[in-house]
Amino acid sequence: MILRNWLRVFVATVFAVVCFNPTIGFGQDEPMKELPKSSKQLKRIDVTPEMAVRIFMLAVALKDEEQLKWIALPMDGFDVLLQGKELSTESRENIVSQIKSYKLRRLELNEKVVVPGGGEVTMDSERVNENRVQITFPGNPIPFDVLRGKSGLWWINPEHVIVGRRAAIAARKESSKP
Repeated sequence: MILRNWLRVFVATVFAVVCFNPTIGFGQDEPMKELPKSSKQLKRIDVTPEMAVRIFMLAVALKDEEQLKWIALPMDGFDVLLQGKELSTESRENIVSQIKSYKLRRLELNEKVVVPGGGEVTMDSERVNENRVQITFPGNPIPFDVLRGKSGLWWINPEHVIVGRRAAIAARKESSKP
């Protein structure tokens, strides 16, 4: 138990150093004024949409419910984001490295995106505006929907991720039937 807690603190610290150190850089909007010791020490108001996406991706990968609730809007099916196998230490390190390497970018107004199933979605003013951005990276099937609340804080809308996870679970169950 102590080792598991230590590992979580270690991973959170590594994540904060990797993702929020302005000298490493991720194409984030603004460099952090100071380097936090862990992502839990971040001031919520300082989180940019790109940071929100990175925090969300890591929280889902590590099944960190506290971080998910900190960065994502609550909705039905939220629990599906926490399902799956526990990752080994090596896998956790690989996830942090992988998330670090993603070249996040904001989709632009009128940009067309091909979604799974071959459909195409145009980023209209309802999807891309001063209070809502769509963020993606090469190879990502569906952009992350990031919303600014009335308080000015950026939140991940996990709806598309939940739908995708449910579809993947259903497909696995279907394929395992004799």
